[in-house]
Amino acid sequence: MDKNCSYWSIHLWNAVVGEDAALKIRGFVCTPEKIEQAFSAFDGVEVNKDFSRAGGIYCYKDGERTELQLCS
Repeated sequence: MDKNCSYWSIHLWNAVVGEDAALKIRGFVCTPEKIEQAFSAFDGVEVNKDFSRAGGIYCYKDGERTELQLCS
């Protein structure tokens, strides 16, 4: 398989957000640095944000809401 985790991260992001927030990556190979550059192109980018105040974080597994825990 020739697609790395950065490639799949970008495609997942773009599948969830609208066209105005889609990431545009230049070049053939996706890297974490290219993802960072793409996010930096947005106005109002926040880095090192404390997610502990975000409240519940969850995903859906087999149609059921599953709470995720942050590592400390």
